[in-house]
Amino acid sequence: MKNNSKNTIDEFFGKEPSVGQKAWDIINQFYHLVLTKMEQDGVSRADLARRLGKSRAAISHMFNETPNITVKKMVEIADAVGLNINLTTEKFLVKKKNQNNKTNEKTINF
Repeated sequence: MKNNSKNTIDEFFGKEPSVGQKAWDIINQFYHLVLTKMEQDGVSRADLARRLGKSRAAISHMFNETPNITVKKMVEIADAVGLNINLTTEKFLVKKKNQNNKTNEKTINF
């Protein structure tokens, strides 16, 4: 019986993430970036609520409940905390050195 359970667990974790799982991962990464930036800059959730014209309860709900957020709303939130977000993919992210020997990231657009 243990062998059967192990196969089930391996199959579950070995599968490619679904579209829904990938979407939640992007949203969770976004919230992590926003919360990290807010912490660094001393921005409270109440401050964010004022900047977005929302209630503190709405902000708490956004961070604590299962999120369903549009790209437009992500941009509004990022702007409110001073983040400039861009969508990239690992496959097309190219790192190259500039004249000052610093690494720059360039996204190939198509």
